[in-house]
Amino acid sequence: MILEKSEIEEKAFTLLIFESRLLYQALGMAYSCEKLNQLMLLSETLSHREKENITFSEDLIEIGKSVMEQFRKEVEMEFSMGDSRLTIRKNMDKVYKAASKLKIRNQEVPLLVISMLTRNL
Repeated sequence: MILEKSEIEEKAFTLLIFESRLLYQALGMAYSCEKLNQLMLLSETLSHREKENITFSEDLIEIGKSVMEQFRKEVEMEFSMGDSRLTIRKNMDKVYKAASKLKIRNQEVPLLVISMLTRNL
């Protein structure tokens, strides 16, 4: 499913409300799973591990931080003081080009990244 720019902007803006730990975790999960079936298998594994009091959350956070570091090297952000939507709009294309360059096919990754870069995470 390919989203329109306005939809991407709206979804990225909505992600700004989540705490950074959850965003890094989600990014780690999205980066690890290019296809829906991989994501479902990872989610199922996480669910079983939580029942056994074993969590992967720290691993996913580290993966997310690593992905963010890759994007920070590729994207020079332009910030608009006090206007997160404008910051997202100005940098959206840069993030999607970087995702393409990094050979990331999961479209959720750049969506999370643009939101996280906007928050300077």
